[in-house]
Amino acid sequence: EDMTGVLHRAIKFAFGPPSGPVTLLWDGGGEQIEAPIYKIDLANMRHKSRAPADAIEKAAQWLAEAKSPIFVVGSQVGLEGAYDEIVALAEKLSVPVVETMHSLYANFPNDHPLFLGDFQSQRFPRNQDLLIAFGESFTLGRQDLRGLTASQQRRIVSINHDPTALGRSVVPDLSILSDVRTAIRDLSDALDGMLTRDRMATIRSNRLAEVSAFTNGLKQSRDMALRANFDNSPVTWERVGFELEKVLDKDAVIVPELGTQYSKIYRQLKLGGPNKQRIGRTKGDALGWGVAAAFGVNLAMPDRQVVALQGDGGFLFNQSEALWSIARYEAPMLIVIMNNHSYNES
Repeated sequence: EDMTGVLHRAIKFAFGPPSGPVTLLWDGGGEQIEAPIYKIDLANMRHKSRAPADAIEKAAQWLAEAKSPIFVVGSQVGLEGAYDEIVALAEKLSVPVVETMHSLYANFPNDHPLFLGDFQSQRFPRNQDLLIAFGESFTLGRQDLRGLTASQQRRIVSINHDPTALGRSVVPDLSILSDVRTAIRDLSDALDGMLTRDRMATIRSNRLAEVSAFTNGLKQSRDMALRANFDNSPVTWERVGFELEKVLDKDAVIVPELGTQYSKIYRQLKLGGPNKQRIGRTKGDALGWGVAAAFGVNLAMPDRQVVALQGDGGFLFNQSEALWSIARYEAPMLIVIMNNHSYNES
């Protein structure tokens, strides 16, 4: 009689927070049980918190006063589908945006003039005085910590819908437990109440000119790297990304399991927002999941073009077995294996 309730609680826990795999063990004796099945809206299973007004006001005040702020967008932005909200907030004051190396989704359009790229390799802005993390837990150890310590003393605000993630790896100056999409909207509304339109326009235009100059320089560097070895044989990582961008659907889904050279391909692909979606790479640097994960994405999203970007070392972690299932289900997906003839991440 309790089966329906137990299953409902298990699904609610799995969707969190906290979220993660849940195992159900039915200790039945073979008897037949009849129980009602209720339709569940998985999108609304997760508990949604809303930040206290005073916490939002403090974060908005710091953001309004900051001379050199930066946003870190984490996977919860993608999980909640808050793409439009985070772009609108960043554009409101022209705040530059970064993401961590292993963010599960492309949470911000990588062709946007405010997008700087990887958090751990950031070089701009030099003198940050405020960092606001939206749905990022900073659980990857030294890569993220290097980004967190790359600047001088600055205020850190962490907005997260998972209470267990707040303060886990770094102690912020302000922790905000909230549904990320709601917090972004509340923060935007608070700014509207603090700054006049003229003041907001001045901050936006002055900062945009500086950030755009930097991101244009990054784009020129990427183009130089692409053209310098464009006709090499074997083809370069940059050339592979360039050719894929030309032929893939605008809304294709990229599932990457690549090593340290991943950015050479990413920088040639338009990802995030209205562009292609990215699912992966996962946290923890585990190998041997990429092809099967792409197959799962293909089954879940049959109307989207799915591409698995795979390293040769990772593919040899027993992933050839997934090809049988792909063939069995006639899954129309593209698998690109980057072969450097060695297993050394180069």
